Amino acid sequence: MNRNNTPKNILDQSKWATIDTSQLDAYAKSISERRERALRMYVAFALHKEIKAVTGLCRQEVHALFNKAITKRPDGLFVGYEVCLYYKRLKNTNERLLRHAQKRDLVMRGCSLNFWTSTLKYKRS
Repeated sequence: MNRNNTPKNILDQSKWATIDTSQLDAYAKSISERRERALRMYVAFALHKEIKAVTGLCRQEVHALFNKAITKRPDGLFVGYEVCLYYKRLKNTNERLLRHAQKRDLVMRGCSLNFWTSTLKYKRS
């Protein structure tokens, strides 16, 4: 999803989780602040050239941050600026649930999990 076809309620930054960079070291703080500035500029419809000039982040990085920022947390808030933290990693729960469902289906059909995991590994011939 990009900013042009994103609903206005998602672009409302008051519903986004905020971050506190006061406890971070200088390196992590500078990265987090650059990412946050890039996200704010992206949501404000700044040009990618401007975002790159100010923050140094390319279009792909900003777009990936935006897509992570607009995902919802379990408490209903958007992840928001938490993705800007230097050490923050978001797990893709959909992938994990899909893998779990595939394993469950194979077990219900009588296949062993060892067979399923061995088919995923690359085999040399």
